[in-house]
Amino acid sequence: MRPTPSSVGLDASQPLRRTGGERPGLVLAIVLSLYLAIAVAWLWPVMADPAATRPDIKVQNSLVLADYYLIVWALAWDSHALVTSPLHLFDANTFHPSPKSLAFSEHFLGMVPLFAPTYWATGNPILAANVLVLLTLVLSATAMFLLAWRFTHPAGAFVAGFLYAFSPLSSGVQLMHVHLLGVQYLPLAILFTERWIERARTRDAIGIAICLVLQAATSFYLAYGQMLGYGAYVAVATVHWWGRLDRRRVVGVAAAIAAVGLSMVLLSLPYLALQREGVIPEFGEPGQRPAGLAPAWVNLEIARYLFRLGIGNVGYALAAVAICFVLARDIRYGVCLGLTLTAVGLVAALGPEAHLFERSVWTPYRLLADIVPGFSTVRLSPRFLFLAHIGLALLAGIGLGSGIRRLRPEIAWGAAGLAVAAILWTQGGIPRVPIARDLRGVDVPPAVRWLAQNRDGRALLELPPTQYIGAAERMLTSTFHWLPITQGYSAYTTRSDRYLNSIARDLPKIAALRALVNRIDLGWILVHTDELPPQRAAAWRRPLRGLEPIGSFEPDLLFRVVEPVHRDLRGKLFDPDATVHGVPKRPLGPSCPGSIAVKHSPPQPWPPASPLPVRVEIRIDGETPWPGESLAPRHLVRLRVCWGHSCDEETPYLLLRDVPAGGSVELPILLRTRKAIGRDSLRFRLEQVGDSSLEDCGVAAIEIPVEIARAPAATPPSSTEGTP
Repeated sequence: MRPTPSSVGLDASQPLRRTGGERPGLVLAIVLSLYLAIAVAWLWPVMADPAATRPDIKVQNSLVLADYYLIVWALAWDSHALVTSPLHLFDANTFHPSPKSLAFSEHFLGMVPLFAPTYWATGNPILAANVLVLLTLVLSATAMFLLAWRFTHPAGAFVAGFLYAFSPLSSGVQLMHVHLLGVQYLPLAILFTERWIERARTRDAIGIAICLVLQAATSFYLAYGQMLGYGAYVAVATVHWWGRLDRRRVVGVAAAIAAVGLSMVLLSLPYLALQREGVIPEFGEPGQRPAGLAPAWVNLEIARYLFRLGIGNVGYALAAVAICFVLARDIRYGVCLGLTLTAVGLVAALGPEAHLFERSVWTPYRLLADIVPGFSTVRLSPRFLFLAHIGLALLAGIGLGSGIRRLRPEIAWGAAGLAVAAILWTQGGIPRVPIARDLRGVDVPPAVRWLAQNRDGRALLELPPTQYIGAAERMLTSTFHWLPITQGYSAYTTRSDRYLNSIARDLPKIAALRALVNRIDLGWILVHTDELPPQRAAAWRRPLRGLEPIGSFEPDLLFRVVEPVHRDLRGKLFDPDATVHGVPKRPLGPSCPGSIAVKHSPPQPWPPASPLPVRVEIRIDGETPWPGESLAPRHLVRLRVCWGHSCDEETPYLLLRDVPAGGSVELPILLRTRKAIGRDSLRFRLEQVGDSSLEDCGVAAIEIPVEIARAPAATPPSSTEGTP
């Protein structure tokens, strides 16, 4: 006997309700076409020339552009590795010779099905990224439309899809952080679960698993958010469908959850390994938290979403209508689901140390950080607001549908059109996306083209070294030759690029070349002479030992490395037990006498929010050397620098050299001053990665006072009429 919905459920609504004799296939085709047209307009003028144009969001933090290149490179690497060497997916071509370098950032695999076909067909990563964004917006809107259609009139569901995909949240910087746009899978997972519980068809159970796996693979932020959101949905659905749940249905949902759990475990293994090695930090306790978990910043971001980036005043008004009808039997379930997802998203966004109305509030965040592997590495809790966005968009769609459900179809759809127009009018209209020409997909530099045709698999070193945007640009350029490159840009690394750059700065001297060849499988050196001082550029135009000139691709010079290995240290860079030169890597024990001294720093006051060079001397007063020269960070001695006493934004600096017994090393570091004007202090301390602070065994931290002030404006010289 077929079970029926429980009489104690939230309501007895039927899925995909039809109104006005509409044909669902035709409705879906029209809605999909409308969303596609809106998406093209939303991204215009990027879509006028998607092969050579990208968004150009002008923000103070220029790292957004570096993030964009990082994301596009990672998607291109995924697409390349999956069809060439899938078992070595995480051994990406950046930060050579570091293993598992893809895990220095997100892998973005859930976005690959929308990126890879264009990339495979054209080889143009910029075009593939633009197509990805377009498809993501369309699919996000369509996914929400289909979910909302279960609970309300299709015209109301159309508005829900519009609010979900085309809000200020999906404009601006978010267009360059494309992985955060990929929120189309969770609404579909909920939809397939509803269909599975209702009909128990195998294809719906498969749909649940596929959508959950893809959403989890899109971003770790979205994966952990999905865990919270889908778990909350299952709780609400269990109450609603209690009378229909049987063994087959429960096992089907459990199997889908197990599939996503298994995929998450497998994809998390490289990250967990890096976390154990100290490459990826944890942010579980106060004093170890980045700015993205600071209560003041978190509250600011939540307020920014609620009042600027969310569904807007029209959306809130429609959601309020839905809440007013919460007791109506036919929409009760949908309203409760929307409210639950909204609440879960807001609570999760508060982070581990919530402050509301100047009072500390307990949240389950700390508990999750303790029991969920990897959750403690999350450093931007407001990204969980996408769950609240699902709930609010669903509520708004139900609210509109409740008011128009008895109207004639043409009037109901007209009301939906008016609602969309009102939303756009109150939120400033369709955003005008600033653009920049980016020819990396269509105009490959000649030297890169030569390497693509003549590569031999050995690593490429580009000079001079660069950081942030420049390093990310070189990552993207490497997608045309796929040689291992020594540089890169990412949130976390083994600092192999800094280590190799410290050796390469003496090139083209033969001693520096030999030191590099002894440590890595170096095959090519590409010199960008237009980025060097004239004297340094001229040094590369002379006959050079150990290098074979390939040709001049002005302003670039390309060399093949022919210097043989003299002392093979390549297997020792990642030795977990000893440094390159044999210093044991183990805890220093109860006694490690030594000192820290600032040998050189800029004169005060320091300008705000500026990078400044500082040189620090680290000295040993005992007879045990300290490990420093290794690319496996566990047990290495490193310097911690933090502002003030909270140290929430402290920055680690690896020494990259062993400190000899009774001797010292000098470490040049580049500090970024705080934005706040006034007096502050800068604290320096030493620690061993994965072990304790060296303060516990004899090296006192030092603290220096710092004054931060803007430089006085230059005063023009006064002049007196008639003075010569």
